[in-house]
Amino acid sequence: MSPEHELTLHYLNYSPPTGTWTFAFHEACWQLLLRKVSLSKENQADPQRIAELLFRLLYCLPYDRFKVPCPNHDFGGALKFWKSPLILPESWNFLLADPSTLTLGSATQAIKDVFELPHTTPDFQSSDDIFARLSPEHVHLVITVMESTDLCNLRLSSKFVSKLTNPDHLSQDFWKSRFSVDREMGFFPSENKLCLPSNSKVNWRTLYFDLKCSLRGETGNGHMRNRRRIWLCLDVVARSLISLLDQNLCLQDRQSVEQDVVSQRYEPGHFIQTPIIEDAHDYSPSDIGARLFGFQCIIFLPQNPDIGSRISLSRTLFDGIYYISGLRLSEQSEMNDLKEITSVGYIVPQTEIHVPFGPNHRLTGMRVAASASGIVGLSFRIDNGTDAIVWKNIGIVTDPPDGVGVATLEPKIDSQLCGAIIGFDACKSVSFQVLEEAIQIANMQVAATKIAGSMSGLWHPTEPDTSVHGVIHPSTPNHQQTIDPLYLLNMDFGGPGGTLISRLSRITALHDDEHGSFRGFAFSYVGGRTRSYGTRTVINTTSDRSTCIEQSFSIDGPGGERIVSLESEPDASSKTENIRAIKV
Repeated sequence: MSPEHELTLHYLNYSPPTGTWTFAFHEACWQLLLRKVSLSKENQADPQRIAELLFRLLYCLPYDRFKVPCPNHDFGGALKFWKSPLILPESWNFLLADPSTLTLGSATQAIKDVFELPHTTPDFQSSDDIFARLSPEHVHLVITVMESTDLCNLRLSSKFVSKLTNPDHLSQDFWKSRFSVDREMGFFPSENKLCLPSNSKVNWRTLYFDLKCSLRGETGNGHMRNRRRIWLCLDVVARSLISLLDQNLCLQDRQSVEQDVVSQRYEPGHFIQTPIIEDAHDYSPSDIGARLFGFQCIIFLPQNPDIGSRISLSRTLFDGIYYISGLRLSEQSEMNDLKEITSVGYIVPQTEIHVPFGPNHRLTGMRVAASASGIVGLSFRIDNGTDAIVWKNIGIVTDPPDGVGVATLEPKIDSQLCGAIIGFDACKSVSFQVLEEAIQIANMQVAATKIAGSMSGLWHPTEPDTSVHGVIHPSTPNHQQTIDPLYLLNMDFGGPGGTLISRLSRITALHDDEHGSFRGFAFSYVGGRTRSYGTRTVINTTSDRSTCIEQSFSIDGPGGERIVSLESEPDASSKTENIRAIKV
């Protein structure tokens, strides 16, 4: 901070009186983040830009009732000591070590003493080992750009490479490459940051093995162990941040986007939305959800229907989970290559998955998979023109994990899906609404039963098939259209045709005793098989995480005992319509 800047008092995390957020970031951590982010830039990225993106990413994390962010990792084991950081077991004392303290020790020597060890070429015939066809210079050039684990595997597969790459025969260039930002010792400062004595150089081989010894806790005071811990923790933030450095989205409010859509004669259809976090002025329970910064619209219809198109979906890693971050539409150009027509969201080319559409293909439906923090998967239902239906899945759509629900979005009769309105936070999609266009096709197969423009519930693990006799799709109350989405459990514990009913032995309710709500159910069967629905994790504060209380009773399925009725009693004191008790 420059001297002319006036210092201002800020409360950590959220300040209800001012409605502002403040996140603390140690100087050592900040310098490590700048080094890690530099991996993606030829020139040093603007620190101000990095700081803005870092704030937005931290702001999008879920937080506890004390307004402390709850990331999905334990800070390299440090989280369990958060409440009493000065009382540490001896093996964890390195957490208090200054990560900025560097000790080169014997790793420096006069320039005249630094020399490259001679290469040795084993006496191998090319027929014995395919790698023996390479010259020693080529081998050393290749291994310099390899990960250390890959080099170990290569040495195991080739005696020629193994003898040529004996640690005593590796050059200083190789050992120096281990300290690149994207290598195992990337957390160590670059050479230009080191204060070396005049007329001396770093012996990278000695430094490498000294660091290895230090990281095993055998020497030193743990400075490098703590520095590496911070470096690895920063991966969670850096991966998301790097892909955002050169992207500035033009987001609009929902009303503006819908006006643009309607002016083009498109109609908004069904939509899903994750729970949206709002800044509360009280100490409410943990908020698990997503921020919503704005919306963008994309039209899937190609400009030239005769040549087909391709939809590309990008994914980004945020807080340890991959989310859908952006979409773009491409068409084949006159030069016989693909040309981008339009895009929305944050595009990450290296993670893109492509969905091709032929000239006769029609999009007849979509599935959206979402957790409380964002959209984790999309699926396209494509009619190839011969009444053959194909699903194209991107991300997590089938067999979703706990906390992920799936919704099917379909057009009205005599309409087709033609695009989407997508809501975004700092780096990912958090809401998805299909757009429809009226058509005149007599044999249209899709006939949606939901009200156009309504919010669809999220089903776990799959949405029930309402075409089966006896299955009734629940309706969503009108007063809940503008509140959080419904998370519905499709608990097919009886199995196909009820084949598992006669093997059912125990029913378990997963109960969150802290907040007085049911989180799910588990069913056990003769033979040890179990089926779980819902989620078991309870987050009370950022460092207080537990699993649900299990309340269960046995049932004699093999003996003919069956469930004949189910009653639920709502919690009158709850503002969120929690179930107080369930009677079977």
